[in-house]
Amino acid sequence: PSHSRGEINVLNKNTLKKYISKDISNIINLTGQNDANKKRLKKVIIQGNKNLIEVINKVNPNINFIFISTCLVYGLKNKKAMENSNLAPVSFYAKLKYKTENYLKKNSINYHILRLANVYDENLNSGFFKKFFFTLKNEKKIYFSNIKTKRNMIHMQDAVKAIRVIIRCPKKNLII
Repeated sequence: PSHSRGEINVLNKNTLKKYISKDISNIINLTGQNDANKKRLKKVIIQGNKNLIEVINKVNPNINFIFISTCLVYGLKNKKAMENSNLAPVSFYAKLKYKTENYLKKNSINYHILRLANVYDENLNSGFFKKFFFTLKNEKKIYFSNIKTKRNMIHMQDAVKAIRVIIRCPKKNLII
């Protein structure tokens, strides 16, 4: 990834050492968006987070590390999942996030885990939500192939508010 665009390669510890310094108070980790390439996805989520925690622990273990996980770690539930619900990830992606959460709990001094649902806003450029909002705005019919399918969603502004609350929170090691 290009550093000029603000992206940092979490697989390169030397690069991380250049960007993680003692004066940083928060790191919001958005690594590991669901990627069709499972090998790359696993490497970024598992090894990337291990690298981040290793460098943080050496440079400043009190950095507030916010890991964006997924509500998919709860697995398939008939009832609403709560923070203390049993975890039963089903998908490959959810299992990687779950494994990383456990690594953080054992190896990070100051972490927060935010188990987000699908993030959306009206300006997304592709995917399900773009088509869905376009259809609604143009008052066209919406066809569903499986009406029993459920999707958890959170608006981008609400996700940002949650992250701001975590940054301001004096407690350590929250799972939300």
